Amino acid sequence: MRANQWLMAAALAAISGTAVAATPMMSEEWAKAACTAWNADATLTKDLFETGWAANDKKRGYKSLQVARKDCKGSPKVEVRIAPKDGKALCVSGGLSTTALDLDVDYAMTADTKRWIEMDKGDYGPMRAMMFGRLSFDGPMGEAMGNMGPFESFLLLVGKDSPFATLADLIAYGKANPGKLLYASTSVGNSTHIGGEMLSLFTGMKATHVPYKGNVQALMDLAAGRVHFSIDSRPPALPMIRSGQVRVIAVTATERAPDYPDLPAIAEQVPGYGIEGWVGLFAPARTPPDVIARIAEAARRTLVDPAVIQRMRDSGGEPAFLDPAGVAKFMQMDHERVNRVVREANISAD
Repeated sequence: MRANQWLMAAALAAISGTAVAATPMMSEEWAKAACTAWNADATLTKDLFETGWAANDKKRGYKSLQVARKDCKGSPKVEVRIAPKDGKALCVSGGLSTTALDLDVDYAMTADTKRWIEMDKGDYGPMRAMMFGRLSFDGPMGEAMGNMGPFESFLLLVGKDSPFATLADLIAYGKANPGKLLYASTSVGNSTHIGGEMLSLFTGMKATHVPYKGNVQALMDLAAGRVHFSIDSRPPALPMIRSGQVRVIAVTATERAPDYPDLPAIAEQVPGYGIEGWVGLFAPARTPPDVIARIAEAARRTLVDPAVIQRMRDSGGEPAFLDPAGVAKFMQMDHERVNRVVREANISAD
């Protein structure tokens, strides 16, 4: 999910990641620093203008993003104002809040002081903070425009000398030896972590989570046999797959992958399993249905273009089109599936 629907994540990151070492948190100076950080981000200023996000302000002339600390009563609330200007979505002012929010177009974010500091340090991003209830977010949620794709399945990997030739071998060992099966993730709370816990939960085995800070060390330890398996995306894993240091024994999507047609999807042996990265197109709430329909049809035509299909597959994705109703259904299903794992496995970013 790295397309338009994640632009607001970048927006939150620009604010929560403001360098505030020399300024009091949630002060007017802090807000001005956040405004400067916003305008220095080419993705925000360009894409949020081109998508029409900045112009969706009910003709007020700007959108307001307000930020506050919820554990400090009386703490000032600050805001940055974003307006379309000179072909960009620019922050035109930052300071103490004076705008009455309209949650059809504006945004409000609150978190405890500790959480703002952790996000500022880069311990985790705002999307994970929201996932674990550390950042409260109010405002207009995106409306699916009717296209999702490509879907990218992750890979279930074992080391080159692993005794597990198949997914069934791995599951059998995990069931027979509770807690002895070690799996690596590239971070706490991300898809590689949730995918490992989902495998444990849905099979009834018990694997022990070994979190790493990134792909490189996790893959190196997998190749060396220090952990038994990991779930990772294609780009970081491919060099070690091609060199024979790690092996793929299954894919995490609900169907087999075109580049690994002889390997099972985990869901073939573990009903209900599925971890997929996906890209979707979103529009502001209240976008006219005829506009959504036109853009959805253009996306559908694009996704059957052979050159587009090949480009997506070269990057590890598989083109897939869903209409607006299909998008909503998929997102609800994915949300319920992941939330079940987070809840039952007691996953926390701490």
